[in-house]
Amino acid sequence: MSIFYKKFKKIKLDRIFINIIYLFVLRVSMYLFPLITMPYLVRVLGIANYGVLSLIQTISSYFVLFINYGFNLSGPRDIAVNKENNKELNNIFCNVICIKLLLFIISIPFLLIVGLLIPITKANYSVYLLLLITLISEVIYTNWFFQGIERLRLFTLISLFSRLISLILLLIFVKKANDLFLAYLIISGSSLLGSIISFIIIKIEFKFKFFFPDLITIKTQLQKGWDLFVAQGATTLFSNSNIFIIGLLLTPEQVGLYSIAERIMRTVASMVAPVSNALYPVSAKLFKKSNDVAIKYLKKFLFIGSLVFMLAGVGMVVFSNVIVLVMTGEENIEIQYLLLIMAFIPLSIYINNIYGTQIMLNLYLEKVFKYLIITNGISLPVLSYILTLNFNLWGASFSLLITEILLTVSVVVYVEFIKKQGFLGVLKK
Repeated sequence: MSIFYKKFKKIKLDRIFINIIYLFVLRVSMYLFPLITMPYLVRVLGIANYGVLSLIQTISSYFVLFINYGFNLSGPRDIAVNKENNKELNNIFCNVICIKLLLFIISIPFLLIVGLLIPITKANYSVYLLLLITLISEVIYTNWFFQGIERLRLFTLISLFSRLISLILLLIFVKKANDLFLAYLIISGSSLLGSIISFIIIKIEFKFKFFFPDLITIKTQLQKGWDLFVAQGATTLFSNSNIFIIGLLLTPEQVGLYSIAERIMRTVASMVAPVSNALYPVSAKLFKKSNDVAIKYLKKFLFIGSLVFMLAGVGMVVFSNVIVLVMTGEENIEIQYLLLIMAFIPLSIYINNIYGTQIMLNLYLEKVFKYLIITNGISLPVLSYILTLNFNLWGASFSLLITEILLTVSVVVYVEFIKKQGFLGVLKK
């Protein structure tokens, strides 16, 4: 077993860290570009309009979740296992794209109705309808494919290019408060551009023959991905329900204040994704060989990552006033306090990812993982509604912190003390 581990480590270690770097750049760019544009958009559009934009983007995340249907996790896993079989890659690619297209069509009437039911989006309905561009982009989004074949350099460059175009166009054309429509058109349009380019490259390079799967295949894929879809649905509740609830209960300006604080925190938390995405295909292969080998391999990532996110949390606490000043152009004590409450959420997210995504999913504990996430995911909007109603933005922030900690404790306790298949069990052997 040790011989296998040493050989695997020697061959794959460089590739895994290269992929982590590419995914890190890709993920951080998703938050870094908004952070670069946020000070500009807050000044030009105003905090209230920035709040409207944040609420619309939050609603889009729910529809993106529905269209993705867990393929961003199951897709890389299936691709990684079959990456030497071009025919099977063709089948997987077409199945995923066509099912996502079908889910997009189904989502359209619901999207139109939701926009009319919420006062803020109803008042900005033309801007809200630009969500359709975002969702079309998501249908042909191919990060999952590049992730599975462990070739992320090209996709990273395409994504950076599209975001750079977005940044340049925003700075050139968005000049006043009533440019909200134009701002979101640029953001969603540049995302679509990147998705189109990457889709065409895959189609040409792999010479895939496009076909629409039969109903039996569609049903099988939907059933297969159900647990991941539900688990990610609850995760999306964690990520976005606060902004949605604030949008229902409070003013656009308060949505803007909270969104700025959470955007800063999510930028730090975004560093979890590249590590997770690069580790997942590798850990999946290791778990097929030996649970002990996989756990030992993940141990160093748990230790180093936890240390990094602990220091990041301390940094957000110590420099919160400076961070808010840079992001908004002015001192804002309310945003600063919100950031203090959220500072250590990225640490909790990282630990949860190691135990949940890397260990539980690869031990085929999807149903338990789904149950834990659903339980905590449902508790967040309920707790957030109660606390926001009584304590405004402070209540919303504490509801997020409490539920994130509860989820992390839940997965750690289950893996370590109930299943006894975590780091403590391996270290005792």
